[in-house]
Amino acid sequence: MRKLRLALLAIILILAAAAVAAYVYTGPREELDLSYQPVPLMERAVQMLRRQSLELVLTEDDLNNLARRTLSREPNIRPHVRVTGASFELEGDRMIADVNVKLFGFWPVGFQAVYTFRWESPYLIGTPIEMRAGRFPLPKERIGELSIPIGEELPIIRLDQVFLKDGEVHVRIRKPSLSDLKRLL
Repeated sequence: MRKLRLALLAIILILAAAAVAAYVYTGPREELDLSYQPVPLMERAVQMLRRQSLELVLTEDDLNNLARRTLSREPNIRPHVRVTGASFELEGDRMIADVNVKLFGFWPVGFQAVYTFRWESPYLIGTPIEMRAGRFPLPKERIGELSIPIGEELPIIRLDQVFLKDGEVHVRIRKPSLSDLKRLL
């Protein structure tokens, strides 16, 4: 009986040590939230057209705010996985996302995902190419794509192309017709 108790105690201690190690290695590196500031895309588009330009440039902060707004509207990215915070950084034609989630409503996990983008009107769609929780690589399919509705913010304007360049998002707009300009201005 005593050996059984010692074996049970050893198993409990091993499981507790494994849980603590998993928390230390996969826990969030920093406290993040999903707060965001509205991005005045329509106002910027009107100013851009007044300057007779057909390219709108969004900064890393703009993309951060648009992506956080998207995640705050639907924070449950998978069953039992809720996003609690995120931060996004642009590097060339890729975006690096630091994301904090809660698994099963109580286990905090921080992970990092690297995205590439493509334009499918009206969305800028981020496809994960790499994902890690701490030092552990994870299957990139676990997080899914991130759809940022840039085109929905500019309903009157027809977007032609969206691409990342030099840490900015460049939005090219189709040349508007005279009736488009009258509605816009």
